[in-house]
Amino acid sequence: MPLANRQWFLVGAALEEHPALAADYERQARELQETVRKAQEEGGFAADVPAAWIAEAFNNLIFTAWTMVRKGEATPKQAAGYAWRTLSRGTGGNP
Repeated sequence: MPLANRQWFLVGAALEEHPALAADYERQARELQETVRKAQEEGGFAADVPAAWIAEAFNNLIFTAWTMVRKGEATPKQAAGYAWRTLSRGTGGNP
């Protein structure tokens, strides 16, 4: 969580002005989706949810966690736990 602000710098950067940075960002996005696909194959994530959706959810949960830490609403450890719990189990009770 302490380094999450660096990730969001990349999202906000004008990537079209920095082709090398854009290529790295796209490569990392593909790698994250591949990691998610492998986790799906192992039963770690639902197979009926697109890997791209899960990867985007992960990225946005990092931002949310960082925001809560920055506002003093959670410690870094708490925010990381909330992010992982939300990603791995959702926010609802028993379906």
